[in-house]
Amino acid sequence: EEVEEEEEEEELQEEEEQEQAQKQKKEKEQKTERSDNEETQRDELQEYNLKKKWWWSRRRLFGKFDQGVLIDPVGWYSVTPEAVAWHIAKRCRCDTIIDAFAGVGGNAIQFARTCKRVIAIELDPTRLACARHNAQVYGVADRIQFVQGDFLKLAPFLKADVVFLSPPWGGPSYLNVDEYDLRSMPIHGRHLFTLARTITPNVAYYLPKHCIPRQLVELCPKREYVEVEFTKAGGRDCLLTAYFGSLIQYPEDRSKFVCIDEVPDEAPPAADAAKKSNNDDDSEDSSSSSSSSDDDD
Repeated sequence: EEVEEEEEEEELQEEEEQEQAQKQKKEKEQKTERSDNEETQRDELQEYNLKKKWWWSRRRLFGKFDQGVLIDPVGWYSVTPEAVAWHIAKRCRCDTIIDAFAGVGGNAIQFARTCKRVIAIELDPTRLACARHNAQVYGVADRIQFVQGDFLKLAPFLKADVVFLSPPWGGPSYLNVDEYDLRSMPIHGRHLFTLARTITPNVAYYLPKHCIPRQLVELCPKREYVEVEFTKAGGRDCLLTAYFGSLIQYPEDRSKFVCIDEVPDEAPPAADAAKKSNNDDDSEDSSSSSSSSDDDD
């Protein structure tokens, strides 16, 4: 009888332990589910806030936004405004250009209007899908080769006339510093530039407007120059693009800071307009640049 009682007690104890373990497991699953729901809600709220903040500029980012353009949450604050992208594309006119961080395709689409071939590289598959779709909206997808991958790994195998660099700046928080240090970028700014120069000396580097000018000059080897252009579009943004190699319009100046006061709010509506007006664009660029060439270094 004593043995039976002990066995019954052991069975009861095992049952209690199992019930307790199941209860703890269920509580853990519920807690995990709540945590996942809260995280999902935070993500949805963040995406909503991003859209709400940048929604007013949707047509400034893409002139054909209402025709079905797709933008992911990161794209809302990282894509180059269309007018500025068009201005850069005119300066980077060549046969083959690499857009090393294509994002949702803002720059690649404009490059397709001035270049024969565009290699658009993007690591994130969602943003790459957006870029491919947006290129179709603009009717230039046939001139863009979309590549999902890491530019840092692909660079040794690439060939092109120009490389355009618009790397991640670290999200909207980059605005919280007085001076933007290239070394603080998610991808070291100098290392990225050096890698691009192994492909071609002609590099356009799109950076925050408050980056340290001395660091841009230090990127250049001896007896080479950098042209730093501040571009204002729509009277709202002042954006910085550094040009190297044959992209420089002022080779006589070691570092020329050119301010284009205004870029047209809209790019030409037709893709062929860029090719048709190549000579006109060159003359406009030269006249605009000459008017700014009297500015102080």
